[in-house]
Amino acid sequence: MAVIILPIIIYFVINNALPDFIYSYIEFNFIYSKYEGTNGGIIKNIGFFLTVTKLSTIIFVISIVNVIYRKIKKMELKNEVLMMLSLILTLILISVSGRQYLHYGIILIPCFILEITEILEYIVNLDNKKIKIFGIVLTLVLTVYIGIESIQKDMIEIEKWKGTKINEELVDYVKNNTNENDSILALGNSCNIYNLTGRKYNGKYFYQTPIILDDNLKEAFMAELEENKPNLIIYGGVYEDEQLKKLDELLNELKTKYTEKYKENKNYMDSNICLVNMFKVIDNMKDEGIYTRTITGTFTVWTLNEEYK
Repeated sequence: MAVIILPIIIYFVINNALPDFIYSYIEFNFIYSKYEGTNGGIIKNIGFFLTVTKLSTIIFVISIVNVIYRKIKKMELKNEVLMMLSLILTLILISVSGRQYLHYGIILIPCFILEITEILEYIVNLDNKKIKIFGIVLTLVLTVYIGIESIQKDMIEIEKWKGTKINEELVDYVKNNTNENDSILALGNSCNIYNLTGRKYNGKYFYQTPIILDDNLKEAFMAELEENKPNLIIYGGVYEDEQLKKLDELLNELKTKYTEKYKENKNYMDSNICLVNMFKVIDNMKDEGIYTRTITGTFTVWTLNEEYK
């Protein structure tokens, strides 16, 4: 464990990034879990990651049964207990944020590998050669089958929403109006645009959804946006001045006059307030002649004027 952790800590200390790491990895995740509108608390999310695939459920059950069996039989169980505790601790860590993002489950894979290796080791030590071969093949086939089944299920879900925020017209527009080395910024949660266009953002906050949780992050992003001035700023929707004005008035009214309703929908409200504030900063730069805004039928872009490139 120390062999893995110490080099990471030393790296962060040398680069004066340890406080940022602690804040981003630990404190910010707890902010997530306390925030209104998250998918659920730690217990609920542990249940989610335990049942999101059949493999998760099976491995967890096998881990506990294996420890109990070895305890009853008075067998050596130090490694088995460590593996079980590692699995439980990992489940807790990926559930702290209150978000049910499937990619969080990736760090469960080493725990799965250890448990599957334990099963294979038990089978390999069997005396009956036929049962041994059958057991190894069955274990590997079931593991692969369950894994593929889960991936197929997730891909079906992805297909349902793929393209809802980013369309081909927007991708073509970005490619035709920027060079490969130009910086672009997608507002909100439309990060696929970076992969689809081969363009990057030249700053830290290429994905802004989490910044609604922290006022310091909001200010840092706004300052970075004004300083970096990406060549193209993209919003996957139609943006009109009058719409912004009405939305701004509505959000302020909800926040001041309907405080209980606001608190019930704080996550959604704050995300819209943050988006409105982003638009204001960008529009200020547009009014100063830094950007030119283009509105199409399905998206809005702000293009950096030549004299500021």
